[in-house]
Amino acid sequence: MDMLSRRAVPRNGRRTWLGRVSLGLALLSWVLPIGDIVVGAVAVGLGLVALLRTVEERIDWVAAAGAAVGFLQVLLSVMLIAADVYG
Repeated sequence: MDMLSRRAVPRNGRRTWLGRVSLGLALLSWVLPIGDIVVGAVAVGLGLVALLRTVEERIDWVAAAGAAVGFLQVLLSVMLIAADVYG
């Protein structure tokens, strides 16, 4: 059986919460004035763990959104710090 014809199973157990926590932390990182890089990085890490756990499960789009929003927060924070230091 090849990869395209295999049926994906939904996520279950504790791993279902990783995507939701990732998105929540990513959105929280945009609101927090202090620690935004750390919270964004944790959101990216949790999102990647939720996405890369197993191949047989469906893609967790909430985790993908959390990882993307967290990555954008980290990227923006690093760019603002670099602009403050160098410019």
